[in-house]
Amino acid sequence: MKCKLGDLALVIDAVNPENIGRIVSVVRLQNNEDELKIQDLGIIWHVKSFDKLFWSIGNAMYEACSGPVPDNFYIQFVAN
Repeated sequence: MKCKLGDLALVIDAVNPENIGRIVSVVRLQNNEDELKIQDLGIIWHVKSFDKLFWSIGNAMYEACSGPVPDNFYIQFVAN
């Protein structure tokens, strides 16, 4: 696991290249109550960002300042 609760992290890889370079705060693990979910990619964190993040799920595109990001593929620890 690259991140833990409360970390600041840098998005270093993403399906949507607009997310690369965004700094996010790791809020909690994704849960069943989250409206937007990512599955089958290992540990998924719910993060917050000052800048909008973008998700492509199926044919739909979403943008928000918080949402799911996979730990193993997308986030690198910056500081806590």
